Amino acid sequence: MRLRQIIEPFAGLRVARKRVGLELGTPYRYDVDTFEKLAARAEQTGAFADVQAALDSYSGPLLPDIDTPWTLARRAELEQRYVGVLTRGLEHAPSKDQRAQLRVQYDRFMAGI
Repeated sequence: MRLRQIIEPFAGLRVARKRVGLELGTPYRYDVDTFEKLAARAEQTGAFADVQAALDSYSGPLLPDIDTPWTLARRAELEQRYVGVLTRGLEHAPSKDQRAQLRVQYDRFMAGI
């Protein structure tokens, strides 16, 4: 099967002369952008719902199979931000149950590092 046949069905990708491009007119979103926007809101408000939304949007390590200097640095930065949001949530959770819920998430995340 040719690469073009594999890639072209994905919206926003264009293949031409051995190059793959992203069609800028196609709506798209990156999970990292979503996480960073929600993390900023959680850091600003400290509201449990905002913290949980940011944590839920984190989809795991950035490009886990690629270990270039840039990806390693960016991955570490995002992981630190995730831990920061978790910590803020732990500090400001309005109930014991919510703190316990965040503590479980924190422990699971730290065990995976």
